Amino acid sequence: MTNLLSKKEGMELKKVTLCSAISLLLFPLFLSPTAAQPTYVRGQRIILRARALDDIGHPISDLTLQFEDQTDDVYLGYDITDANGSALVIWDTSSASTGPHIIHVWNVEHKDLYVEESHAYLQVWIVAPATISYSVQAPSIVRPGEVFVVVVTIKNLGGASIKDLVVTLGD
Repeated sequence: MTNLLSKKEGMELKKVTLCSAISLLLFPLFLSPTAAQPTYVRGQRIILRARALDDIGHPISDLTLQFEDQTDDVYLGYDITDANGSALVIWDTSSASTGPHIIHVWNVEHKDLYVEESHAYLQVWIVAPATISYSVQAPSIVRPGEVFVVVVTIKNLGGASIKDLVVTLGD
């Protein structure tokens, strides 16, 4: 959690905390290569969530939160916090570059709510989808009753892991 905002009630200033989380809208097709940090495959739709709370844990509603991918300089959208202080946008990563991305979440000053402008940042990784390259080595002629060996070499040229790969020869 990051302290982001200030809310004034009467003459007393109160700190507001913005909690943010990222979750998948769709389940991933491939496993992430790094489990320790948020890593997603380019093309996934990701839910970016943020929650605004005051210093004693009460949610702040009706606050507009903006979301931006600073790495690719793409505005992702905005949402207004609900009664639970939650806001979310859906990020379609189809056109995102691969590598680390800084997600910027902020609000502008809201005088009616006594909230000052604040900013928070979150880093996520976008990896390329798994791309399979393969080559097959087999004899050019096989006579009835002969035994031969087929060698298949598979390379993953993308950044995402592949799980449970099955190679089938023929139809």
